[in-house]
Amino acid sequence: MLFLLICASAVIATTMSSPNPRHQILPTCPEFSRQTYQAPLHWCDGLSGNVIKGNYLIILSRGYTFEDHCYNTRRDMTKYLRIYLNEMFFDAVGYTCDSVPDKVLVNIRTDIGVKEVWCDTNSRRELLQPIVSRSLHHY
Repeated sequence: MLFLLICASAVIATTMSSPNPRHQILPTCPEFSRQTYQAPLHWCDGLSGNVIKGNYLIILSRGYTFEDHCYNTRRDMTKYLRIYLNEMFFDAVGYTCDSVPDKVLVNIRTDIGVKEVWCDTNSRRELLQPIVSRSLHHY
């Protein structure tokens, strides 16, 4: 009985240590070479008008909801929400937000459901006003 137990444990140890040819072996990647996704940030250079610090237009990917976005940023984004735009874009939804701290902006941009982020500028606000008025939907 003891002999069977010893043989069984030897077989298990051998099986666990040798690679199974059916398993795919993936190369490991050092931590520093992995890049975190960041949505592109537009109009923050001041060339398109005076940038309003902390105010942004966030474009979400098609099929991605505001609730998904809140979950993935681990924040209640409704406290920053100004206007939810559900009909402005053909393949996406978006929202404008106010008073967003830099730390929250980092969370927004690293959410894989965010297509792009646009800084709010005085000139863009005037440009978008007719479109926003047509598709206005407060969340």
